[in-house]
Amino acid sequence: LLSVVYIGFFLNNSFTYISFLHPFMGTTVSSLVGLYALFTLLGAIWGKNTYCKYVCPFGNVQRLMMKFGPSAKKKFFLSHKWVKRIRGGLTLTLITGVLVGLRDWSNFELFPDLFGLQYLTTWFFIALLSVVFTLIYPMIWCRLLCPTGSVLDTITFLTEYKRKNNK
Repeated sequence: LLSVVYIGFFLNNSFTYISFLHPFMGTTVSSLVGLYALFTLLGAIWGKNTYCKYVCPFGNVQRLMMKFGPSAKKKFFLSHKWVKRIRGGLTLTLITGVLVGLRDWSNFELFPDLFGLQYLTTWFFIALLSVVFTLIYPMIWCRLLCPTGSVLDTITFLTEYKRKNNK
């Protein structure tokens, strides 16, 4: 709840996949954003993507909906293999787009749209629908379309893979 209120509504900013690209695009970041990014990366390396599990306000809104909403959950409509393919392809496409100069592609996160208090926008309704669909398919945004989660999960996977192969 704290992350939803403080990070979501007060700061209305998030750590997104584009934060990984700032140093490579010549964009300077504040000390606070740099520290936030460092702790997020360390959480992905050592803690199995702690950002998505504990910090992300959008994910926490979905968890609150699941906890206090009706529990009519259906089996997810895609296999785990297809979810990984969709998430990876989407993330690779968005990062490539940003690197080749399509700066608008860096805004593919529903976080600011849900908490931005601009209720008559298309993206706000998409964000709201994503949260509502969580009552049917748990964590649908996080499981299927979140590029930040996909990048952090990839970092976690690569570090676990390296640890297993070095033993």
